[in-house]
Amino acid sequence: DLARKFNQQFGNTFVIPKAGPGMIKVPGLTGGKMGKSESTVSVWLSDSLKEISDKYTQFGVTDIKRRRRTDPGNPDDCASVYPVFRILNDKKGSLALDTIASECKAGTRGCKECKIELAREINCVTQPFRERRKDLEHKPGYVKEVLYYGGLKVREIVKQTLGEVRDKMGIVSI
Repeated sequence: DLARKFNQQFGNTFVIPKAGPGMIKVPGLTGGKMGKSESTVSVWLSDSLKEISDKYTQFGVTDIKRRRRTDPGNPDDCASVYPVFRILNDKKGSLALDTIASECKAGTRGCKECKIELAREINCVTQPFRERRKDLEHKPGYVKEVLYYGGLKVREIVKQTLGEVRDKMGIVSI
């Protein structure tokens, strides 16, 4: 919003990011947006398989019309579990996704099974991040060096934009 307001008042300076066809909304465990403000109902990169599984088992929202495991379900009415399966299995005609949907509709797959399987899939994606993070914990000097040199690179980019902003706003550097 701030960049948009600045551009309106002083001319095109900042690039306004747009959500395109490649952008996805990852639903939180309760069906809303997943984000850091909802920490208890979000999955963190640092969460273990048990933590992910516990969170989905406790908070994951599936088809609310489905009362028993054997009741036929509708994956499209699953607010937080099936949509994440869809994101993780985004290939067209994914056999895994088709199997999950058909078993849900037939009442041969329970919601708890879905939640546990999803937790395993999420864990497979997040595991390498946790391992890399654990490795970097033992290299604080390396992390500081990366941050320092990254900061130097960013300063060069920011310096140009900041100069442009100051010129447009009439701020004189002393």
